[in-house]
Amino acid sequence: MTESDALRQVLATFLTGVTVVTTSGPDGPVGVTVNSFTSVSLDPALVLVCLKRSSGVRADFAEAKCFAVNILSEHQRSESRRFSRSAGKRLDDVPYRHGDTGAPLLTDALAYLDCELHEQIDAGDHVIVLGRVRDFGGPRPDVRPLVFYGGRYSSLSFYS
Repeated sequence: MTESDALRQVLATFLTGVTVVTTSGPDGPVGVTVNSFTSVSLDPALVLVCLKRSSGVRADFAEAKCFAVNILSEHQRSESRRFSRSAGKRLDDVPYRHGDTGAPLLTDALAYLDCELHEQIDAGDHVIVLGRVRDFGGPRPDVRPLVFYGGRYSSLSFYS
């Protein structure tokens, strides 16, 4: 096992949510599955996502002035898989609406954050994209989030 494979195994022990980050490119709306997402600041409201430099939609995000973070529900595994493949980046048959910034918001997402681009920072084989939150919505109380652990989708159980 290589050192990077061993590191990947360690990193996979951190439970993450799953998002599809969307923007409008020159050929229309695009999205990419991202689990490297976090809140940065509440004042001002900033979030970040990490995009692979080699991603097929990286050029769309490099030119975009806005983007949306769509937090997926446990019923959206197919969307997560679709936008994680290089061939499935278009929103052609995925229901969405445009947010206040113009970024595409997935209709069935658990929650969303509509952001204007704040800053992009080179970070190894990824680019850190910081966004200033301009609008947000959710969560839907009747739906659980889609989560990823150990290299696969998982489910949450809530106890009271």
